[in-house]
Amino acid sequence: MNITIDAMKQALMLLKRSISQDDIRVANLLREAIAREEVFGPVLVVLTFRTLEEAIALTNDATYGLSAGIWCDDVHTCLEFGRRVQAGTVWTNTWMDGFPEVAFGGVKQSGQGREIGSYGFDEFLEVKSLVMRIGRTRAPWVKLA
Repeated sequence: MNITIDAMKQALMLLKRSISQDDIRVANLLREAIAREEVFGPVLVVLTFRTLEEAIALTNDATYGLSAGIWCDDVHTCLEFGRRVQAGTVWTNTWMDGFPEVAFGGVKQSGQGREIGSYGFDEFLEVKSLVMRIGRTRAPWVKLA
């Protein structure tokens, strides 16, 4: 199907004229619901925001926290979002990008632990301490009763 730009503009104008307040309320409810769910693809959820506070509140309101992303021209906004948002992975001006060394995993109801990278090994390892003194003994570093 080949749709012209003019046809798309006309369709959008008709759509704008037919939107009621109820439609807007439903759209807002859908926006809130989709922002709170953990949606797996092939689906891309795109939400706009007016302020950084709104973007962070939308993201942190979810019970899930596998990943989040932000596209913004201001690098400081991207960094602030990355610091404050509750997600295991935060992409800025990219999506599903990375390196084998970058850990991947979620927070909240999106799981525990990390996959990939050196943190991915933690699940399979058990830390053990072995302390040995060779030579003269000395007083213990803790007071014995």
